[in-house]
Amino acid sequence: MTVDFGNLESSYRNALTAYVVEQSDEAHLVDALELGRSALASGRSLLDLLSVHQSLVPPMVTRSTKAAEVKRRLARADEFLSQVAAPFEMTHRGWREVIERLRAANETLELRVAARTAAYRESEERLDRAQRIAGIGSWELDVATCAEIWSKQMYRLQGLPLDLTHAARDGIAARIHEEDRALYDGWIGGLKNGGDPGPIEYRIRRPDGELRTVSAEGAPLFNGAGAVVKIAGTLQDVTERKASEARLMELQAELIHVSRLSAMGQMGSALSHELNQPLTAIVNYVKVARRVLEGGEPAQKAKVPEMLAKAAEQAARAGQIIQRLRDFISKGKTARQAESVPAVIQEAVELVRIGSSHPDIRPRLAFDDAATEAVIDRIQIQQVLVNLMRNAMEAMAASECRELSIATMLREDGLIEIGIADTGPGLAPAVAATLFSPFVTTKSTGMGVGLSICQAIIAAHGGRIWAEPNEGGGTVFRFTLPTSETAAADPIP
Repeated sequence: MTVDFGNLESSYRNALTAYVVEQSDEAHLVDALELGRSALASGRSLLDLLSVHQSLVPPMVTRSTKAAEVKRRLARADEFLSQVAAPFEMTHRGWREVIERLRAANETLELRVAARTAAYRESEERLDRAQRIAGIGSWELDVATCAEIWSKQMYRLQGLPLDLTHAARDGIAARIHEEDRALYDGWIGGLKNGGDPGPIEYRIRRPDGELRTVSAEGAPLFNGAGAVVKIAGTLQDVTERKASEARLMELQAELIHVSRLSAMGQMGSALSHELNQPLTAIVNYVKVARRVLEGGEPAQKAKVPEMLAKAAEQAARAGQIIQRLRDFISKGKTARQAESVPAVIQEAVELVRIGSSHPDIRPRLAFDDAATEAVIDRIQIQQVLVNLMRNAMEAMAASECRELSIATMLREDGLIEIGIADTGPGLAPAVAATLFSPFVTTKSTGMGVGLSICQAIIAAHGGRIWAEPNEGGGTVFRFTLPTSETAAADPIP
């Protein structure tokens, strides 16, 4: 079958004949190369050229009668074909090189993908180990679709199998205790609006019915236009921590109560003397009133109501002393409310006076008219005041000048500051450095828990307690308390 190439076939025949039969020079080999390029450019294949070549060579060879001439013509025909096929060979080599390069690049890419996949898996495993050790899970919420993505620790925290459908199907909200749903909805709503509501704690119910307390934190993620598109957050199980805190508070309350009982034990002898005065007065007033009623003159009988009124006053005085002491040693729940600071201090002064072994030391009071009301547990703050005043009196036992001053002031930050100053020997630097540490004391019979308890009470009220040198010699203990405004701005737990 002859392939019709038109002008290309005719040009090929002429060039082949000139080179094989007419023994043309190398210029015709250059023509052969151009023929190959033309065939390649026109879309002809190498097989097409071979077909034309095979149709033209036999007649040129068979016309020769000598074997040597036949051999020579065949060699020159092969040489001519090689030159024509050169562009095809070069093109083929180019593709082979491209293919080899692509194969090598693909192998390199596969190695890189495998390495990155292994590194990603290792990174995921490291993250999961860290979250499992820390007990913190991470999550992400898509604001538009409401779809959630959880880390493995999120499933463990909620007692769920590692099934990715739970996050997409139910979300965190499905396991929140019904009483805490409003809290969570408000919190997540604030994040969706781009706010920073801070961490919250709420309860979740596991599939087995167990309730756990968790702490959640979150942050909004914005797009280029400033809109919230995602929320990233963490979840931590704090059930054991909350239980430990509750137990610690119980133990702390018990220690505070025992401390008050100890103080009352030291006041025992003075208490009997304090009560003896009003009780003796009551008995005397009643005896006199009885004698007057039995045989007195009418003018004297007119004074009986006055005598009975004075007896009633002494009875009320005795009742107040007993009630004040009962309140002081009471073991009830902490109740913080707005209290008059001067009244609380004056009651504490009376308590100290009852059990004082230094009756000659009478506190000097200086009240700031702006520092009138604090949100406190009255009994606990009186315990702090009694402890600090008794310490001050004992510190001044050997001093020539014994002055105890109690002053209040309203600070610029809105807190009320109370200062208790003595004129004792002051604090040694070694003692001052560990003053509020438990079991640190300078007393031979002390346990060293009084100031530690004072610090715990003030810290629970959101305040601070510290000591500093008194300008006139001695020591000043100062502590701060919240007012109604500061307590509302920073609620006390």
